[in-house]
Amino acid sequence: MSNTEETLTKPKGPAIRRGRYGRPTYTQAQRIIAKFGGPARFASAVGIDRVTAYHWCYARPYGADGLIPSSQIDAVMRAARSEGIFISPEDWIPTRAIYAPPSDVQSDESDSGSPEI
Repeated sequence: MSNTEETLTKPKGPAIRRGRYGRPTYTQAQRIIAKFGGPARFASAVGIDRVTAYHWCYARPYGADGLIPSSQIDAVMRAARSEGIFISPEDWIPTRAIYAPPSDVQSDESDSGSPEI
């Protein structure tokens, strides 16, 4: 295969990217931050910068891909205990985020085969 063919078949950029920082793969950080009442309250309780909490919700390479870094888990657990927030073991399990298709793309399921009247 020549260099020209390789450059023509090479994908350009990520296939699905929404927003400035893309979509994170996991929802662990979003679930736990929501239990604190949002990124600002979470950041002040844990003792980190608010921007750091937002970055945990960004996709890679801009953030932590929706995961809380393992070095911060103890601090998050201490903050939750002191604030009286219950974080269940299920909240710590990283689950994959599921996104709806963009509104400008029609799925095959919505097409029933009958014409609109």
